[in-house]
Parts: sequence; C-alpha cells; structure tokens
Amino acid sequence: MDSQNEVSFVVTKIEEPRKHGSILEIGGQYVGTLQGKSILWTDPGSGQDWSFYHQDTCEIIV
Repeated sequence: MDSQNEVSFVVTKIEEPRKHGSILEIGGQYVGTLQGKSILWTDPGSGQDWSFYHQDTCEIIV
C-alpha cells in the first residue's frame, strides 16, 4: 500500500455480499488506499477487494 495515499475510514454501508471469513463490518475502522474518489481496501480475512466512496459507503477519519 502506498503510504502517501493511505487513509483511515469507517464503513457506513456494505453494498456487496461478503465472502466467507470476512472481517468487514459496518462501523469498523480500516486503513485503505485513496484513489480519486474511492478508497480501496482488501479484506485480510477473505482476500476480497473492496471500493468504498467517501460520504456514500464510508467516512474518512481526519
């Protein structure tokens, strides 16, 4: 992960099914990579890749 683009965020909505072993939870705080308007994050429990959108499916923690 590129540390220059790393952001902490809280998940506010999950719009896709989670794979078995997922650790993703609404209200959970995670660190992902900011790319444009999305935050990319890979679930370490399931290996599933996610894209979250600030003020839609997550909130960036300042």
